[in-house]
Amino acid sequence: MSRRLSLEPGLDYNESMTSSPGLIVEVPAERSKRTLLTAVCLCGVILSGCSAESPEQLHRRALVAGTAGDYAGATRLLDRVIESAPTAEAYNNRGYCHLKSGRLDRAIADYNKTLELEPDRAKALFHRGVARQLRGDLEDAVKDFGRVIELDPNYPQIRSTRAAAYAEMGDYGYAIIDYTRQIESDPTDADAYFNRGYCRLEMGEAASALADLSRAIELSPADAESHHARGRAYAKLDQHDRAIRDFNKALEINPNLAGSYNNRGLSRQAIGENDRAIADFTEAVTADPGYARAYFNRGVTYGRLGDDDRAVADFSRAIEIDPQYAKAYHNRAVAYFAKGEYAKSLEDAQRAKQLGSPIQQDFLDALLAEAPSAASQEEGSQGVTSVTAPPAAGE
Repeated sequence: MSRRLSLEPGLDYNESMTSSPGLIVEVPAERSKRTLLTAVCLCGVILSGCSAESPEQLHRRALVAGTAGDYAGATRLLDRVIESAPTAEAYNNRGYCHLKSGRLDRAIADYNKTLELEPDRAKALFHRGVARQLRGDLEDAVKDFGRVIELDPNYPQIRSTRAAAYAEMGDYGYAIIDYTRQIESDPTDADAYFNRGYCRLEMGEAASALADLSRAIELSPADAESHHARGRAYAKLDQHDRAIRDFNKALEINPNLAGSYNNRGLSRQAIGENDRAIADFTEAVTADPGYARAYFNRGVTYGRLGDDDRAVADFSRAIEIDPQYAKAYHNRAVAYFAKGEYAKSLEDAQRAKQLGSPIQQDFLDALLAEAPSAASQEEGSQGVTSVTAPPAAGE
């Protein structure tokens, strides 16, 4: 996944506001958040003695509160500002407070108002795009980011931000173009190299991904995600020893990376180290008990070792977590078949086929032939057939 989408400061300071007469709370940049909040309280106490606060005074207080991270307080003040002076700046700043508080619909509504008043306000377009992206409106987000680029091609991190939206849409080619532009503007941007490498990995371009991820590691050696991703690239190139070294490094940096345990298990499985693979898959589900793929992969390994009971248990757990997991139904059908439980095998095979997993016709035919005897299985009928289906590989 593409990562590290960050927000630039979104509160706009109107020049006339900071230079106008009246009470101004000046807070040096090095002061703590507690000092800022104290300033907000003091400001409220002093101004409460006035007959009425002007919109500019309220807006200044909102800016101090927002800078301190008190977005709820800033929002309340900006509500009052907008009641009497509904400016683009007030809507923009309230939109940012909503965005930082996770109120995406309200943020978008305020940015819409901002842009009605000032259609070319790049910061409002950018943050509306971020809100839309977070809400899942990716196409609209891309349009907003594109408009920002038209207005200001050098807008901070705009290429990486649009690239992240493209990647989330699965448009990895467009994402790569934007990440490349970001790298051209800042050759030391480790995140851009990581994200471009990730996109290339998703497109099956493992060798190109390897180069990007190696550069990301050069720039940020202690980044566990980059080591993990490069391990995936090595694994796709069947360089499993190198893959395992990268997964080891990722886990050294972050011992809780369930994905690195899972992928190291796959590499160990690929080189025949099945017992160690099972240990890794077990670590993965310990770190993340909802990790369906790790249960699936451990089930595959148990199946290869002939332990069909444990294989069935793991495929069943994967299905509990993800009832649409076609490959888990497919492999459980194979394991049930090996156990002679044909009725269950047939049921799983049919379900796997419904979900889109390819099932060999001769396997289905054999199951259909054996399934009628299922009722007598409890009395010892085991009707073994020579037809088997290959299980789906680990993933």
